[in-house]
Amino acid sequence: MKVIHTIRDIPSNPKGLCALSVDNEKSYLAYPGSSQVGEVQIFDTINLRPITMIPAHDSPLSAIAFDWHGSKLATASEKGTVIRVFSVPQGKRLFEFRRGIKRNATIYSLSFSPDALFLSASSNLETIHIFRLDIPRERPQEDNQSWMSYFNKAVQSAVTYLPTQASEVLTQDRAFATVNVPNSALNHRNICALNYIQKNLRLLMASADGYFYMFEVNVNEGGICKLLTQSSIHVPSPNIFNNSLGKEVVSNLNNHQISADNSLANNSCNLQSLPDNSSDINKNNESD
Repeated sequence: MKVIHTIRDIPSNPKGLCALSVDNEKSYLAYPGSSQVGEVQIFDTINLRPITMIPAHDSPLSAIAFDWHGSKLATASEKGTVIRVFSVPQGKRLFEFRRGIKRNATIYSLSFSPDALFLSASSNLETIHIFRLDIPRERPQEDNQSWMSYFNKAVQSAVTYLPTQASEVLTQDRAFATVNVPNSALNHRNICALNYIQKNLRLLMASADGYFYMFEVNVNEGGICKLLTQSSIHVPSPNIFNNSLGKEVVSNLNNHQISADNSLANNSCNLQSLPDNSSDINKNNESD
């Protein structure tokens, strides 16, 4: 493994926060562009140049993640109440989701589903939120409109007269589905991922309590996700994954040709090329 480029003089980044897209044609690196506000710097790792700065939040960043194709970027600030999704490399805001209003949260992880239709956000609180990235469609005018349609129109009209913070709360989308974190995993840091297993969407959670959890996500109805599997990470169960999924995970690991390493001491970010030797990768994974 060798360093192919070093990005110097980046802002202070004590959390080592960065994200790397894994698409071979859209290989971008995202990292905080400021230590005071939630700016995201997007860097082209193929042409080795910065391409855009996204003003994502007023507060410093807490989590960032690309979708599988490198065309969308999800962000969360230290407040953890709002999740935003931007287009890459344009930096246009596509979606804005409200995780909570009363309580701030420390966002642990953000993860897109492979088709980029769903986004999960886990935090230090007892609920994991799953958002659906639907593009609004224009609905035809109806002659006999319901009271709800009149209410929605009234809300949209009122938004223009309300303060910015109040109008944002009314227009932000809420979670499509939620996961209740098991009691054994509460107060433990976790990381989540969304993936399709045998064509069914699953939320996978690894927790610092030493357990792996798998939840069923109903892509049609949403709602509260059902716990399917709980297994110790230290004593893995062979029945958790089928062979096809295992091969898919190994394939994804082998396709990662570049890694991002935040060097906190030097305020720099190193881009490193990885060897194609899958056996070396597996040995490194076993030692970690």
